[in-house]
Amino acid sequence: MTEPSRLRRLVSRIVRGRDDPRPRAIWRIAVPLLTVLVIGAGVVPGVLSAAFGLEPAPPWAGLLSNGSAAAVAALVLVGSARALDRRPIAEYGFDASREWGQQFGIGVLFGGAVLGFAYGIGYAVGSVRIEGVLSPGSVGSLPLGIAAFAVVWLCVGFWEEVVFRGLFVTNATEGLASRSLSPCAATVGAVVVSSVVFGSLHAPASAVPGNASLAGMLVVWTLMGGLLAVTYVLTGRLAAPIGVHFAINFAANNILAAPVPGQPATPTIVRTAVTGPGLWHPIGGLPMVIAVAAGYAVLAGWWVRQPDGTPMGWPNAPGRTDS
Repeated sequence: MTEPSRLRRLVSRIVRGRDDPRPRAIWRIAVPLLTVLVIGAGVVPGVLSAAFGLEPAPPWAGLLSNGSAAAVAALVLVGSARALDRRPIAEYGFDASREWGQQFGIGVLFGGAVLGFAYGIGYAVGSVRIEGVLSPGSVGSLPLGIAAFAVVWLCVGFWEEVVFRGLFVTNATEGLASRSLSPCAATVGAVVVSSVVFGSLHAPASAVPGNASLAGMLVVWTLMGGLLAVTYVLTGRLAAPIGVHFAINFAANNILAAPVPGQPATPTIVRTAVTGPGLWHPIGGLPMVIAVAAGYAVLAGWWVRQPDGTPMGWPNAPGRTDS
């Protein structure tokens, strides 16, 4: 065998599995993830800002960066489905049905309840106080600011759920299953790994709220990633996870917003202040951990009440039953 032939075989083994003509699951995850993060959330907004002289002020900076990321994520989803995954878009958890819209709405209510519960705990223990209502923040116009940020958080919910749940969990489940893990073990492993990556990548990209610690926020981001992944697995659709993701971000930043050091004040329905220690911070402390744990309990209760007790994403990767 010639040296070029050996090299081709080596590259082929690295890129593709033995029994699957597609690229290995690690590449079906890493390529879309890095493309969206680097190009969608980094290069495209930077180029547009420089070309048009756009100022990085909220909410317009968020609209630019997350709108770009959402657009690139949509293109990456289509490209991955055709070139890498070789599966229909519906298998990631998208479909044009009334039930999809209903699940999105339920996800919004569920996410709002989780965030509200966390703030309720913080208020009850005295770590949160209300300082004002109907505050326009640095935007100047409350209706305009609220509407603009709603679009920002919809974009965030869309692109992060497409990347971390639709592409990551689906392919990680298949990759782990190919290593002789049971469907249950493969799905649990995919949920755990995707949640850790989700939490870790938020550390350099997200602002830490005042009085909160980076360690506390890492725990919360990881637990939230798990909650969103479990929602995806149990429903087989991205509708509810996108709704939950949108609602938690929107409620935390524009319904019950507390100041973040070094960041302009966002428009919010209720302006809050965090007065307690980091352990009891409503987002980065025990209140949010308890609220997210309650969210897991609600999902578990919903699951056991299903007729067959089987998540819609099993025995295959999430979303299979909705294709």
